[in-house]
Amino acid sequence: MPDPLRQSCDALNDALPPTVRIKHAGEVSARFHARYDARSKTYRCRILQAPVCSPFLWRFVWHYPFPLDVERMAESARLFEGEHDFTSFAAVNGSDADEEHRGPSEEPETPGRRSRGQPGAHKTESAMVRRVFASRIFRRPRTSMLIYEVSGNGFLRHMVRNIVGTLMEVGRGKLEPSDILRILNARDRTMAGPTAPARGLCLVRVEY
Repeated sequence: MPDPLRQSCDALNDALPPTVRIKHAGEVSARFHARYDARSKTYRCRILQAPVCSPFLWRFVWHYPFPLDVERMAESARLFEGEHDFTSFAAVNGSDADEEHRGPSEEPETPGRRSRGQPGAHKTESAMVRRVFASRIFRRPRTSMLIYEVSGNGFLRHMVRNIVGTLMEVGRGKLEPSDILRILNARDRTMAGPTAPARGLCLVRVEY
């Protein structure tokens, strides 16, 4: 007997560009919402410090061939864990809506934060609060690749890229690890580092 889910995967893969593949599918409730029902999302940013970037990698990494203090960056990354107001790390226009069109997107909504069908709901202070479950940066063994990985219940527009840009400022020696909590408490985007490029950032996991 034909498997309708397998057939759906095959049909989708026939229609999708080769850069996107469906590996498997499952049945869910009619009320399921891929965004609002998410409990946790994990993003990963790859930073290549090699002198020369391979042409096979350049689309998928941020090439930064300069020294960085990874130990101080790792210390700083852990300070993002927990529940915080991330206004200082949101998009400069203050919007909590994520509409990334030129690169990987960061999810704006905490599950249950807004009611469905109200994408334009009025933003309150609590709308900028997110809980980060894990935040870490490390060097892949015997390589020039730095990996930043962060998991949380939701992300503001540009939040991950602004965190990465700020961690890079720590690695360059322009900020101290102790500055992270000060920047969070300031709720002022101008206090944090620049927005990291979208290249190198990807959504790697969504848990329901």
